[in-house]
Amino acid sequence: MSGLRAWIFQRITAIYLAVFVPTALGYLLFYPVTSYQPWVELLSSPWVNTSLLLFVFAILLHGWIGIRDVVIDYVQPFPARIGLLVLVGLGLVASGAWAARILFNVIGVV
Repeated sequence: MSGLRAWIFQRITAIYLAVFVPTALGYLLFYPVTSYQPWVELLSSPWVNTSLLLFVFAILLHGWIGIRDVVIDYVQPFPARIGLLVLVGLGLVASGAWAARILFNVIGVV
């Protein structure tokens, strides 16, 4: 990924995160969810489920770009850099798959 494209993706994900987090917190402040069944009903909504899945994707992409840039800048030995990037990438993919499985489980896909 080129520097300009990474910068653009970083900004787009930052905007989505900056809009999503206050919106979600505001909703939960005014409509508190206090037990399991209301959570299931909330997360079963296609709008909520999709926006939450996009949130997970945005935060993982945002994190990947930031961590990748730091590793490229500060880890000089090439094998260590590649190894660290592979570990971080696998961890982020696993986290994303776990979150998607949870969200798809709520709506009954998995």
